[in-house]
Amino acid sequence: MDQVFREHHIIFYDGDCGFCNASVRCILPRDTHGIFRFASLQSAAGTAVKERLRLPPDYTQSLVAWDPAAQQAYYKSRAVAYILKHLPRYKWLAFILGITPAFLADAAYSIVARYRRSLVRNNPSCDLRYRDVYRERFL
Repeated sequence: MDQVFREHHIIFYDGDCGFCNASVRCILPRDTHGIFRFASLQSAAGTAVKERLRLPPDYTQSLVAWDPAAQQAYYKSRAVAYILKHLPRYKWLAFILGITPAFLADAAYSIVARYRRSLVRNNPSCDLRYRDVYRERFL
């Protein structure tokens, strides 16, 4: 597992959340260089990152973006900015989010996170279709 953390940009997300799954389905086709790998926070890789970062075992409050070069995790709005920075057409959004004060961006993130389960209903069959097409991108 340590090799995975050294080599890949990883997005850890709440696999039980429809909004989080929809976000992954949105990122996959836009990650044209295929740099991101994905793992739910409930998976073995998710458990490993939670242990490594000393997060509670039931942690699902924020997506976690892992930077292999810095061996650093980003949370909340900074994770979103990190992801956008690596998507070719969305660097400008990352810039805007990056210059937004963290407390404001994190407050907006927290509001969306609070209501995320009611924003999108989880559709397991849609999730499975994406997992089949992008199988090598999931840990």
